[in-house]
Amino acid sequence: MPADSHLKDKTPQHSIRRFFIEPGQIRESSAILAGPEVHHLKNVLRLQPGDHIELMDGTGNTFLCVIESLDKDEIQTRILAKNREESPAIRLVIGQALLTGKKMDLIVQKATELGVHTLQPFRADHCSRQDIKIHKEERWDRIILEACKQCGRPVPMFCPQLTGFEELLRLGEASQIKLIFWEKEEHQTLQTIFHSPAGEPPALPCQVLALIGPEGGFSPTEIEKAKIAGFIPVTLGKRILRAETATIAVMAILQFLLGNLARNP
Repeated sequence: MPADSHLKDKTPQHSIRRFFIEPGQIRESSAILAGPEVHHLKNVLRLQPGDHIELMDGTGNTFLCVIESLDKDEIQTRILAKNREESPAIRLVIGQALLTGKKMDLIVQKATELGVHTLQPFRADHCSRQDIKIHKEERWDRIILEACKQCGRPVPMFCPQLTGFEELLRLGEASQIKLIFWEKEEHQTLQTIFHSPAGEPPALPCQVLALIGPEGGFSPTEIEKAKIAGFIPVTLGKRILRAETATIAVMAILQFLLGNLARNP
C-alpha cells in the first residue's frame, strides 16, 4: 500500500463522496472510475484533482483515493488506503409483501441502510397489486446503490425478483429461524424467541427469515401455510402499525438482537 496511506486518519470521513467501481478497474496503487459515476463526479459534485473520494467494489473492499486527473470518460485516482468489511455472521432476510405507492421505495432504502442481506418482495392474498413493472425493479436497484453510498455499505443488498407466497415459504428452508409477523398473534414476541426462560440467549442462527404482510395483513390461509412450513407467528405488541412502520421496526429490532448493529472491531 502507498506510503501515504496514513492520510486516511486525517481525512474528514463525513465529507468523503462514495462511488461504486468495477473490481477490474482497481490496480495495486491506482483505480480508474468510469461509467455513469463520471458525470456525477464531474458535473454534479464538481470534484477536482486533489479531492478525496471513497471507491467501493461491491465485494466488501473500500478504497480511499485522491483524484489525479479528470478525463471525458474516466477519472484517474491514486489509492491511499484500503479497507475490507466482512459480511455479518448472521444474515437477515426480509420477505416483504408488495405495498402501495412509494412505500416499497422507502422499505428498499431503509433495508439497505440497516444492513439487511436480502429483501425478497412477494405477492400476498391481500396485496392491492399483484405485479410490478420492470422499471420498478430498476428503480430499486438505483435506490440500493444510492443508499449504499450514503451509509457507506460496501456490499449492496440483494433484492431478487418478485415471487409468490408459497415459493417464498420454500425459500425458508435455508433459514434456522423463520418468523411471520401477524397482528392477531397475542403471545409470541421477539423477546420470547431470542431469549430462553433462564435469560440466556439461544445459539445464534446463520440466517433469519422474517415475513411481513401488506397493508391488509396476512390472510388466515397464509398464516396456516406458514405454520405448516415451520414459521413462528410473532406480534410487535398491542399497537397496530402502518405496514411500512412495522417493516422498519422489525428490521431494526432484529438487527439489534442479532448483533448486526455493532461496530466492526
